[in-house]
Amino acid sequence: MVVEFQDCFSIEEVPNSIGLEHEYARITNDGKFYCYRNLVQPPCECLQCLQQFRKASDQSVKLYAYSAALSYDEAEKMATGLLQSMPENILYLRHQCSVNGDLILKRWKKSSKKRSSYLLAADPDLYPHQWGDAHFLRDYVKKIQEEEASGEYTADLTQGSVRLAFRNACLLPHLNREALETNPAKFLSLLYNRIHYTPDQWAAYDNFLLVKPWQIGALKTVYNSNCVMIYGKHYGRLTRWNEKDSHAWRIIGFPRAILVLEAQEKLLSFLRGVVETLVSGPSGNEAIGTSDAFTKSLAIGLRLSNETSGAAEFASTYLNQPYCPPPIWDVNSLMSIAQSRMNLHSDHLWLLQTDPAYIRRYVNIILAGEWDEILTKRQKDDFSASQIYRDAVTFWSWVGIVEEVKLLQKLHSKIAEDVRMYPQFEEAYSRALASIGAILETHINRRAKQIDIIFPTRPGFRHKYKFVNISQGRTSGVWKERKEFQPYAELFFADRLHWCLSLLANPSLDPMEGHISKYFPWHNYTMIFAALDEHLGQCRKSGRKDDIARLDEVLYSEVSDISAMHEILSRIRLYYPSSTNFEHRENTKDGTSKGWRYINKHFFAQDPLRSLGDEIPQSEDGKQKYAAENHLRKLLNEFLAVPRPTGSRMRQTWLEEDTSQRAALSRLWAGMRARHLQTLKRLSIDQKDIDTDLQDLSADSDPNYIEILEREREDILERIRVSQMEREIKLGTFAELSFGGWWAGEASPKDELPKTKTKVKTRAEVDQQEFLEDSPHALLPQEIGGQQQAIQASMSKSSFGIFRSMFPGRDSEEAPQKSIKWDTFVLAMAEPDVGFVARHSAGGSAVQFEPNEHSKWAGMGKIVFHKPHPVPVIDPVMLLSMVLLSLLLVAVLFYLGTRPGNARSIGATIEAVNWKPLVKLVFPPPIEKKIKTVLAEKYGHPVGPNHQAIAHQRPLKSGVTPLGQGPFLGALAKKENEALIRYQRTRFEGH
Repeated sequence: MVVEFQDCFSIEEVPNSIGLEHEYARITNDGKFYCYRNLVQPPCECLQCLQQFRKASDQSVKLYAYSAALSYDEAEKMATGLLQSMPENILYLRHQCSVNGDLILKRWKKSSKKRSSYLLAADPDLYPHQWGDAHFLRDYVKKIQEEEASGEYTADLTQGSVRLAFRNACLLPHLNREALETNPAKFLSLLYNRIHYTPDQWAAYDNFLLVKPWQIGALKTVYNSNCVMIYGKHYGRLTRWNEKDSHAWRIIGFPRAILVLEAQEKLLSFLRGVVETLVSGPSGNEAIGTSDAFTKSLAIGLRLSNETSGAAEFASTYLNQPYCPPPIWDVNSLMSIAQSRMNLHSDHLWLLQTDPAYIRRYVNIILAGEWDEILTKRQKDDFSASQIYRDAVTFWSWVGIVEEVKLLQKLHSKIAEDVRMYPQFEEAYSRALASIGAILETHINRRAKQIDIIFPTRPGFRHKYKFVNISQGRTSGVWKERKEFQPYAELFFADRLHWCLSLLANPSLDPMEGHISKYFPWHNYTMIFAALDEHLGQCRKSGRKDDIARLDEVLYSEVSDISAMHEILSRIRLYYPSSTNFEHRENTKDGTSKGWRYINKHFFAQDPLRSLGDEIPQSEDGKQKYAAENHLRKLLNEFLAVPRPTGSRMRQTWLEEDTSQRAALSRLWAGMRARHLQTLKRLSIDQKDIDTDLQDLSADSDPNYIEILEREREDILERIRVSQMEREIKLGTFAELSFGGWWAGEASPKDELPKTKTKVKTRAEVDQQEFLEDSPHALLPQEIGGQQQAIQASMSKSSFGIFRSMFPGRDSEEAPQKSIKWDTFVLAMAEPDVGFVARHSAGGSAVQFEPNEHSKWAGMGKIVFHKPHPVPVIDPVMLLSMVLLSLLLVAVLFYLGTRPGNARSIGATIEAVNWKPLVKLVFPPPIEKKIKTVLAEKYGHPVGPNHQAIAHQRPLKSGVTPLGQGPFLGALAKKENEALIRYQRTRFEGH
């Protein structure tokens, strides 16, 4: 039985009771009677069930009322009807792709005009715009403005009401003419992935896409009190509602589940319609045998469409997830995202403490824009010091997130060992998910407020705002206002980048927001990040570098952090919508992780960068706060005033200047530690957390780091002495040496060893042993510390140059002088013998490089690098911070024998070596032996034939892997080693 729900305008029209859960309510409009409306009570009104059934009171609004009620038989018939056509369509599509794959590829790729005709033939009403959310919102705001101007108002005018006529666009937002005809790969990938994965594998994602349309009432649905099984072999089967399975989303209420089935059926029918058009006519349906061209071309997934890196780098997951394989639940991927961001901020914090050049550069970057002009000198130093401290706070926020994910990972491992344990851990698992979700929401909201304060002041946006310095006394403040009023609904079409950042700062922001319940956001973060990714991609493709540069390094870091947080949050909600359970979220306040300890103690709320009117719980005394900030400001100012070293490092003056600036930097961080300690004690933070935090802020005073700096200093002094000796020898003033033999009258070595120029082919495999045997410059044994011999890889000369520039020599003259394009770096990583493929799947700016099946490092792990922005170019300074500065690649030379026991490293010892002989003049053996003897007597550093070099590094957490170990570095170092051995041997033979 089907009961149509219609409004009744008199009591006589109201039918008898339909069921116990039904009732007719009296609806009024402006206090006057309007109608009687059928309201249906859901089985449960908890948060989980209200995402599957309509709340009874909400149904008083026409938009949220059911259109009909179905009996069990009718509901089962509707679900079965949708299910029956799905396997038929999938089988048809698989057959056509197998038989006519070449034809489908050929015809679809012809032109965008042709593609448009194929799409419209399958669906004449296909929605034309890619960003339907933005277009619907603009239409909605226009209607509100028109009604306000005319004084005539429409009942139930909401976001959802303007979308009711576009049902397919709400069910399938990625199915639109603009996206599919512009990029031919999207339709082909959509087709491939929908026929290679079953509907139940797509159910979680397809249900996730319905979150906003369901919230705003954009989709009319029917009522039945039962549920639909959404996973496994009984997918789509009707079943009775029960609290446990429904709250866990193992079954979904019929009103919501029928929308998922409808969306899947419509999508497969649409794909079949397009393919039928493509294969119709001559050459279609007549192919003999099968073709694997379709499968081969699409099996690897969507690639970037630019010319340089399209063969190596996968496209944005935000923008292209609907056209990619269905996302799977992977706890380890959550850890990878969180660990990657934590490591990035750890490296950044470490560099701020140990590299004077890095922190000078950073201060200049954060002050760029309006801050540099509107703030006084004192306020600039205040802001810079607080921003540096805020970066440490950001790192600790990620430490808390990582700790929460580790707790989830531990539970997941227990369940994975024995699935029968799941019922025992189900409640704990749900609470762990809810805890991660709640802590992420806390940090997302905090970071969104910071973006709202920061982005209008940056160079790319300051021209759109007016600023006034409203500082009074010891309180600094800046008031801002947009110069030109423009609704944010229009801003999407006028300035996409400004729109994205505005919405990231406040997803519900709009002058017309009073017309919408605060419970429903205007846009979700997924749509914002997808629009941002597309905009940046289009700017790069069209050469609009100025627009890309507006999203500068500071803003990009903030956006990347929120992106990573949201990616973790969305993955949790995708597969575990119950993680939003308010009861669980309330219980997380008693969490024992560091993240919750700091939240409950209001540590993150102490940030001085806030909007006027925001209160700080347990705020600091004003005088104490001013004194502490004044001290940090003074220390920062003193550091910046110290002259930076210039010129060659091989000078005593350079060493003295470097020592002075490092001492000033250490005093600054001693002040930071004191300031942080003061805050933690005021908030009654546990001593264990205090000790850990202070350790994070003590990189500059770490004994291992100080020891390495001292060794580097001694090495430079030794080089200065040797350089002086070389000059004395050249001038003939080195009295201690008595030269004889062939230097006294025998034939010149030039006569015996004519100069030859040997060209090194970097692509060829090099037999390292050939150069190690009898070489006076043998650098390393085959193994160090029991490590296995590293893998060797061939590569082009240009790629080898890129990798070698990442591991330059010690001298400043050998530092990389040229920038490296990101696309070129991606291609170098994708060399056939290297075989690392880039994927935007590690969160935020992180790009994950994973070895393919043909790589020599297949199955050995992943490497995560962070894509530079605004310009996708790795400049020389950041290249060194990316690999050298972050790694602290300090080559410590040991002469005459191996002494690895004396070589302490901050993190690990690897085979990466960059060595140049201190004695650059090459002598025949008899004379060389005598010189070495004199050097040993005069300078106390004997130079033997078995020079050893051990490279010490602090593991680059963000640039190697989330765990600080990369499979690629050892072989790269070995290749570097071989090149140096070959170079030195050639040089010896040449002279």
